[in-house]
Amino acid sequence: LACSCAAPPDTPHEVMRKTPVLFWGRAINVTEIQGERFYVVETWAGNAVSPATVTVRTRAQSAACGIELPLNQVELIGGTAKDGYVYANLCTKYWIDAHRPTITRLMKDCTPFAPCPAK
Repeated sequence: LACSCAAPPDTPHEVMRKTPVLFWGRAINVTEIQGERFYVVETWAGNAVSPATVTVRTRAQSAACGIELPLNQVELIGGTAKDGYVYANLCTKYWIDAHRPTITRLMKDCTPFAPCPAK
C-alpha cells in the first residue's frame, strides 16, 4: 500500500470547508488493533472546566495514510465524523499543516455550531 493524496485545496478557507471536523486536542492514550490506531483525545470547548474526549481513528501505517499523534502534545486535528469516531488521515493532516498559521487565526473567529469560516 502507498498513501496517495488528491491535490491539496488552494486556500486555508477551502481546507476548512473540506474538513468537516477540525479541533485542537491532545492524545492521552493510543491503542492499535488490526492495523488501525485509536487515539483518545482531550479537547476543550468554551469555558468547560474539564476537557471532553473524542476517539480519533486512523490507519496504523503512514503508507496507508495513517497519522501519528504524539501523546500529550497539542495538535490541530481534522477529519470526518462517522460511527462515533473522528476518522483522520495523512492527506488531511498535510492540508491542515500547510495552512496551520492562517487556519489557527481563522478558528479564533469561528462561532460554535456554525460553518467556519462563515460563508
